[in-house]
Amino acid sequence: MGKGTSKKNGKSKKAADGSAGEDQQPGLEGRRKERRAQLKAVKAAELEVTRLEQDLENNTIAVRQQESAMEAATARVADLEKAIKKSTKQRKQLRTALKEARAEAARARETAVAAEEKYDKAVLKEVVRREKAADLTVHPA
Repeated sequence: MGKGTSKKNGKSKKAADGSAGEDQQPGLEGRRKERRAQLKAVKAAELEVTRLEQDLENNTIAVRQQESAMEAATARVADLEKAIKKSTKQRKQLRTALKEARAEAARARETAVAAEEKYDKAVLKEVVRREKAADLTVHPA
């Protein structure tokens, strides 16, 4: 019960002047209602503070997670840039090696053709020599 009031079996005490406390009762009831309303408002405000604190904590956690994800993505971008740079360098080296290999293959073909021509000449020379020797044995001079 409120300060300075007491009830016994639902009846109020009589005022000091002997009159019933009817004038005091509505005043006390109004104050009780106001007190309850204020306590209810305090509780609602405290619940709102708690909810906002939790929202703030959740937001802080989300920001940390997002920053961490961004750092990981930034690191991934850096790794990919390095990989692209390395691949570009390797592609340049491979193109140079391919150009050199093609040139070497062309030289090898030219050498093979020259060797084939020399072989053909040698075979032809040998055939001519044998035929000439055979012809001279059949038809001596």
